[in-house]
Amino acid sequence: MTDSSQDPAAAPASNLMILKGVTWGLGVVLLLGFALVGFLIATGGPGDDGLPGDSVSLILSPDETVAASNLNGDYLVSVIERDGVSHRIMIIDMRTKESREIPVEYAPQ
Repeated sequence: MTDSSQDPAAAPASNLMILKGVTWGLGVVLLLGFALVGFLIATGGPGDDGLPGDSVSLILSPDETVAASNLNGDYLVSVIERDGVSHRIMIIDMRTKESREIPVEYAPQ
């Protein structure tokens, strides 16, 4: 005699099924996100070619020292001193490994 469309307990059951589906879907998305983060950490992240020997070297003469260095974005800027006086500035593009050298000249006093 009772119709399921008139049963007050039938409506919440369908809502619970929808809620269960949404919960499972969010759980799967969360697990995939954790897997992606773990993968990016393990491989070095996006844009990293993962070559351990791919580095940049500054070649200095025995009487030169690095007075200051700054990594600004993709550029490494180093001030090279000789006998306590700034001698040259090296600018290295970390992406292309291309370097430029700017000599430091002082005005006569």
